[in-house]
Amino acid sequence: LFTALVMWGFEKLSKKWWVLLISMIVGLFACYAFGSVWFYIFCTSQGKAVTMAYVLGICVLPFLAWDGAKIAVAMILTGILRPLLAKVLR
Repeated sequence: LFTALVMWGFEKLSKKWWVLLISMIVGLFACYAFGSVWFYIFCTSQGKAVTMAYVLGICVLPFLAWDGAKIAVAMILTGILRPLLAKVLR
């Protein structure tokens, strides 16, 4: 939900494609930050000694390529669907 809120905020600023792209990236990294901090706190509360490098290696790095691909698909679909929806919603 936080990612959607960040994207909505950026989207209200402008309808330009690059603003949408930046909002997706910022929202994604907000998600990564929240999840990584949560995982770090969870692991340390269980008595495990973990570093942030380890946490990033587990919680972020494996997902970067796929999340980047999802952003690319979302940008393409937005370019196709936005004009069509504008016609339908008039």
